[in-house]
Amino acid sequence: MGCILGELIIGKPIFPGTSTLNQLERVIRVVGMPSQQDIESINSNLAKTLLDSMKKSQYIGFREFNGKCSKEAIDLLKQMLTFNPNKRITVIEALKHPYIKEFHNPDDEPSCNKTIKIDINDNVKFSIKE
Repeated sequence: MGCILGELIIGKPIFPGTSTLNQLERVIRVVGMPSQQDIESINSNLAKTLLDSMKKSQYIGFREFNGKCSKEAIDLLKQMLTFNPNKRITVIEALKHPYIKEFHNPDDEPSCNKTIKIDINDNVKFSIKE
């Protein structure tokens, strides 16, 4: 959801990677280098290997969004794009965030009480074509 929000704000993909490694480099430039705990939280040996082999990227943060949206939008975006999935803002928390709280309607927001698993192997390197 964070990537979609970011694209809506700047009008183009925020992480247009050309490969798995390039995609990861682009993410790190914006969200910053994750801690060891954050890397372990994603349970991907491939991602750990790629992150360990990466050169230190120049951190640019969210400056591309400055002037294109409110501080509240950037705050929500940062919370949605937190590297560690266990530290990201939840959907329920996001719905109460100042940037979108005016659209929050608990009476019209169904929720799913089970975990949805997307069957994609995170330990496989993909090319842009794939």
